[in-house]
Amino acid sequence: MISKLLNSVSGIIAPAAIFLLLREYRAGKTWNMVFLAVSAVSLAVYLITGADRNYRRMKLWKRILRFFMFPALLAGAGIAASNFASGNTVRAVQFLTAAVILTAVYYALFKPGFALSEKEIENMDGREFEEYCAALLKRNGFRKVAVTQASNDYGADITAFRRGEKWVVQCKRYQIPIGNSSVQEVVAAMSHYDADRAAVMTNSTFTKNAVELALENDVELINGEELRKMSRA
Repeated sequence: MISKLLNSVSGIIAPAAIFLLLREYRAGKTWNMVFLAVSAVSLAVYLITGADRNYRRMKLWKRILRFFMFPALLAGAGIAASNFASGNTVRAVQFLTAAVILTAVYYALFKPGFALSEKEIENMDGREFEEYCAALLKRNGFRKVAVTQASNDYGADITAFRRGEKWVVQCKRYQIPIGNSSVQEVVAAMSHYDADRAAVMTNSTFTKNAVELALENDVELINGEELRKMSRA
């Protein structure tokens, strides 16, 4: 509820910032215009990333922090640039240093968000794991990635495209090795979704029989170790 409110508020602030930007432009206040432009862009970025399903599991405090940190980062860089332009090198270096530190903190907080611990993955429900897998596929070159409906998915949790081929993917969040049934289901899903390729993703491993069946049907198997590699890509 609060997350939706944050996005709604930012949706109001963004056009307001653009309005102020135009007003400052007409008044000839160049640097004020630059700072307002920076704020408008950063709010737009917030809206885009906030609406992205990849961020659904982001804790509320991180969402709030991201809302304030990103504009502050860009504003700091803008102030540094303005001071360089006006010849105030010392103040420019101070703000530039602050912007670099903020960049490092921002990266540390949000960039590794996909590299979750085994415990965090185990605590997910089935739908959250499907969305996590979808995010990893996007991060690793897949396009038009979509999570299918929660029930009656015909054996595919995700549909995606890569290099002109349509993929169907089944996601299994288990603590025990994955057997034949998942491979059989995703092979059947290929026909229903008119897909070219199929894959099964899991945080666990696969049984020997599942591996053999996957080889016979050209199904790609992504185990827990490979899942972690994808999260670090």
